[in-house]
Amino acid sequence: MVENLADIFANRTVHAMDALGETGLSEQTVPMRDMADQAMWVDELFWTAHP
Repeated sequence: MVENLADIFANRTVHAMDALGETGLSEQTVPMRDMADQAMWVDELFWTAHP
């Protein structure tokens, strides 16, 4: 996959997110209690980026 990144970036909008629970540039403001909370977060992120 990595070898294809230049082609992907040239022709598509690419969004990257920090892995859930990992240190990164995101700041967690609400605790995630279970997989349902994580799924909701990913769903909200997706629909916010692509309404």
